[in-house]
Amino acid sequence: MLKPALTAEEWDYVAEAHIGDGLSDHIDRMFRRPLDIDETLHAAAAIALHDCRRPVGFTRADVRWLRANQWSEMCQSIADRIEALLPPENA
Repeated sequence: MLKPALTAEEWDYVAEAHIGDGLSDHIDRMFRRPLDIDETLHAAAAIALHDCRRPVGFTRADVRWLRANQWSEMCQSIADRIEALLPPENA
C-alpha cells in the first residue's frame, strides 16, 4: 500500500479552502513544512483528481472496481496508486 498523498487534516483544508487556483500557494500553506518535489507533485495530483465530478477525477468506486476485477497484478498496483490520491474513506 502506498502512502496517502494527504492526511485527513490536509484533506479537510482542501475541502474548506475550495482549492483550485493558486494550487502551489495552498500546498505551501497546507503542509507548513518544506516539501521535496515528489511530495509536492503527489499532493497536487491528489487535489486535482479527487473530485469525481471532473472528467479526470477518481473515486473509491474506481478502486473497488479495480480490486474486484483483478485481471493481473497491474490492477492491484493501479488501485493502490489511485487510492493513495483519494481522501480517507471516513472524510
